[in-house]
Amino acid sequence: MAAFNGIGVEDVLRRSLSILERNHRLIANNIANVDTPNFRPARTDFQKSLKRALAGKDAFTGRVTHRRHFVIERERLFMDRRSRDMKNDYNEVDIDFEMAELAKNTGRHTVYGSLLSKRYDAMKYLLRTIR
Repeated sequence: MAAFNGIGVEDVLRRSLSILERNHRLIANNIANVDTPNFRPARTDFQKSLKRALAGKDAFTGRVTHRRHFVIERERLFMDRRSRDMKNDYNEVDIDFEMAELAKNTGRHTVYGSLLSKRYDAMKYLLRTIR
């Protein structure tokens, strides 16, 4: 199995998808507040967030009370609040920038999801041929 700094490729892709999903929600929140006075958009840095998640920093793990429960893990995003040009109502959301970020985030999610799916397909194929 391939590894990335000692961490399996599947784990890297899974954590990447988790970060991208939460980044998508953050961008959607920025877009939803485009007309909210005094709203400052929140940004994430994908690479820094992934690096922190892989290092185990700022990770949240839910408590498991039964051996058959799923372990809930959630990495915290690296937040970056940069000041941008403001409109008359002191709202700093640039809708064109947010839409570009949304498209970039969607593209990454599609690629990483496809890569993870191909890894699982390869594993399924190997398990079927071993029988």
